[in-house]
Amino acid sequence: MEELINRLTELTNIIDLLRGRL
Repeated sequence: MEELINRLTELTNIIDLLRGRL
């Protein structure tokens, strides 16, 4: 369960980065 949360946080971080570039 912890791994899933970690993956989700990583994904959200990447999405935030992409949004910042756009």
